[in-house]
Amino acid sequence: MPKSFLDRYQTGECEAVWEDLVSLGPGVRHELYVADARAVARETMRRARRNVEMLIGKLEQLNYGFLDSYNSAHKELERLDKLEGAWRFPSAWLIESRESWRGYFALGMIEVYQTRSESPENVLQAIELAPEHKVAMLSDWGTALMGSGLLTGAYPKFIEASALDEKAFIPQVNMSAIRLRQARRGEPTLDQAVLHAAKAESLQAGTGAYNLACAAAQSRDRAGVEKWLTISAEHGYPRHRQTVVMDADFQSVVSELWFAELLDKLYPA
Repeated sequence: MPKSFLDRYQTGECEAVWEDLVSLGPGVRHELYVADARAVARETMRRARRNVEMLIGKLEQLNYGFLDSYNSAHKELERLDKLEGAWRFPSAWLIESRESWRGYFALGMIEVYQTRSESPENVLQAIELAPEHKVAMLSDWGTALMGSGLLTGAYPKFIEASALDEKAFIPQVNMSAIRLRQARRGEPTLDQAVLHAAKAESLQAGTGAYNLACAAAQSRDRAGVEKWLTISAEHGYPRHRQTVVMDADFQSVVSELWFAELLDKLYPA
């Protein structure tokens, strides 16, 4: 199962993650990526702020002469405080769009990430206001729940989205990812992971291949890993060898010579 951009960022793949996000271009706003991309952006800015505060504190201890820039730095930090306050209590800056389904939905997504709520009232209100966008909202809702570790809450959202649009491959990819993660925990869900990934692959070539490779790796099926990881790489995912190496699903085969040779073939230096 591919790790999220945020998981990869937090485990040290900072530059590679941003390269992947930039390479997506406008596609980064696709429902498959947008929630994860925003989480990476927030984490990047959180780290940047922490580093700036650390530098200011250390320079103050050295009696560094900031001149006007000292006041400017603190003014910028005060401005960040206000922005963070708006993020924690977003009603004020979304009030004008409160009657818009987008406004309600944005509030609901913030609630999911901040409180780990599985059924925020604002999301339900957004769906009521714009039922024509229900499939996309269900997919985003499920993705947010996945990002918060609420797998049992996320899965039904993708089930419902898939039932509403049988040609949508994204719910199938995400349901496969959930079942792969649960299989790693010892739950009997690997067969379901394969079924969902195969369905995604049948709907759009390349979309289910990586998860099929992950399932094969969990089963120690060398032929399956070679086949599906090759197909996935041919469709442009993942872009970096390190993404595969660090994926928990491949840990059972990552030390095998044949697997290293496969990665050498797919990701030549």
